Amino acid sequence: MNTQFLCIIGLGHMGSGIADIIIEKGIWPLKNLILCDLLPQQLKHFENRGPLTLTTKTQAAVQKSQIVLLSIRPQEMKPVLTGMQDIFRNDALLVSVAAGITVRQIGDWSRCQKIIRAMPNLPARLGYGMTGWTATPQVTKMQRCHFQRIVGQLGVDMYFAEENFLNVITALSGSGPMYFAYITSELAKIGVKMGLTLQEAQTITKQTLLGASMMLTYHQLDPGEFVGQVASRGGTTEQALIIFEKQGLGRIIENAVQSAYHHAISTLPSSPD
Repeated sequence: MNTQFLCIIGLGHMGSGIADIIIEKGIWPLKNLILCDLLPQQLKHFENRGPLTLTTKTQAAVQKSQIVLLSIRPQEMKPVLTGMQDIFRNDALLVSVAAGITVRQIGDWSRCQKIIRAMPNLPARLGYGMTGWTATPQVTKMQRCHFQRIVGQLGVDMYFAEENFLNVITALSGSGPMYFAYITSELAKIGVKMGLTLQEAQTITKQTLLGASMMLTYHQLDPGEFVGQVASRGGTTEQALIIFEKQGLGRIIENAVQSAYHHAISTLPSSPD
């Protein structure tokens, strides 16, 4: 029986999404779940959801918790962690989903050694996310299991021994939903130009995106092979593919992802201060 307390600090989009999944999936005993936010209005969504604890008192929540999940803005991490250095339990596991804040920084600011840094993307709120994560050597096997019980319900997760790969995750899956939404938006605009209503065009393009994603995922298809199957020789789709390749769409996408990746690296502070 799990008797450990899990505290989620910060109930913005990601924090509240994770909390919703934990509650709905029954991942954690509700009597051992503490949701904390300095803004009382952020707690209202979780009223009458069971015997969980809702509080604005961060320090009291942290003192009680073996696992502390930090879902706050990156610029808030240093003041929050340094302000609670003497509050964390000796056996506490810190889980951070703050973009750009390294394991080293979290350790220096909190003086904790057991740290997991995770990078979920926005669809994790619906249980269809992609999360890359890394952990310090001090994180125990049991703590990893507790974390994976949670992250496994957010979608697919992938462990990286080297923290630098989380920058790749940021560029591919963190920014990834925008890439697909942008293409879907452009396709819908073209549909409108061809005579469809905006609602018709958006319905068609969003359903096409969903269907293609489902086929790729559930049938475990190689994307490149799938392109070849759909773009049959001499067919309509091949004509579109020819334009993609002739005008260098692949190179444009690569340049965009590389730009996101290098920005993720450039925003990392050079020192723990």
